[in-house]
Amino acid sequence: MNTTRQSLMVLAAMVGMGAYAQEPSHCQSTLTFADLTDAMGAGVTIQPVFAGGVVKGFRLYGTRNSAQLTKAGVNPGALMTHVCGVPAGEIYANGGQICCNVDASREIEVIIKFPDLDWKVVIKRP
Repeated sequence: MNTTRQSLMVLAAMVGMGAYAQEPSHCQSTLTFADLTDAMGAGVTIQPVFAGGVVKGFRLYGTRNSAQLTKAGVNPGALMTHVCGVPAGEIYANGGQICCNVDASREIEVIIKFPDLDWKVVIKRP
């Protein structure tokens, strides 16, 4: 019984790893940090935020230089935790490459973290 349970757990882990390994081929859009900052506007910079040795998000600076970020109420120092559904730690681990499972050719959805709220902001691409 215990061996069967362990075998099932190993099989489930292998299937999960296989699905993850194949995920990049399912990218509808691939973005870089340069694509993201270009969409946000000139003067916007992104800096990783570490906690416990891993990236928890990215601080946005220069948001006042971006008409669309200002209009959306994104203040300097805001913490972005996801880009088109991809967590910041995964983006950082992939060297800034972002595999979006949605079309990001016209707009990019990001999540801005507040103490009690995850706020979705849509950034229009030029």
